[in-house]
Amino acid sequence: MRKLIILSVVVFILAVLFKTPARVISAQLPKNSPVSLQGVSGSLWEGKAAQINVDGVNLGEVNWTVNPLGLLTGAAKGDFHIQGQELKADGNYQISLGKVLTVDKATFSTTGRFVNKLQRYARLDGDFRGSIDHLEMEINEVLAPPVVSGLINWEQGSVSSPIKLAEGNYQIKVEPESEGRLVAKITANDAPVDIKGDVVLDSQWQYETNLKIKTKQRGASIQGMLSMAGRPQPDGYIHVKEKGRLF
Repeated sequence: MRKLIILSVVVFILAVLFKTPARVISAQLPKNSPVSLQGVSGSLWEGKAAQINVDGVNLGEVNWTVNPLGLLTGAAKGDFHIQGQELKADGNYQISLGKVLTVDKATFSTTGRFVNKLQRYARLDGDFRGSIDHLEMEINEVLAPPVVSGLINWEQGSVSSPIKLAEGNYQIKVEPESEGRLVAKITANDAPVDIKGDVVLDSQWQYETNLKIKTKQRGASIQGMLSMAGRPQPDGYIHVKEKGRLF
């Protein structure tokens, strides 16, 4: 009898949630949240937002599903799909009771124009495509860098400001290491700049670069920038070793 009562309660809760409109999600977001949803429709199980904004940047339309069985383990998990004019992304997600977001088996593609909306250091062109094998981060307060492993390909990438850099192909592979460190290994292929090495970010947001860069492109601006960034080596590479803190 007790099992029957528990099962009946679970079925009732799932039925209520199934009928709950998705717009309650946007209503529960804090006023100071960097994430906002517009045009929300559907249900909690299968919903859609005509527009999702992060820090004022429109990512596009987002669709999601929730696996009911995941709630029995204390986590909301399912699939998501983002379709914007300059951004596409798909993958699996999970949000635990401890407010930890996990993303697995995700792919994305975007443009340099979209990336320029997220940063103001350089004006980039080309296409960005990549995958996220695994990402794990806290939702409420980001005290440390996320745990992430993935790959970013910058195809036909070029820079128009503050220096001019012709088109080339670059790859960044990100992997977690011990003690909360992230390592990004950078390589170039058929590019005007030959770059190899890595950038390490620790759990306190402190970074360290260990890069070797050699330009194949003539021009005073890029040569001058590289000469200020590091020491010339006998093999023609500039060795860039720097330490700093992001936040």
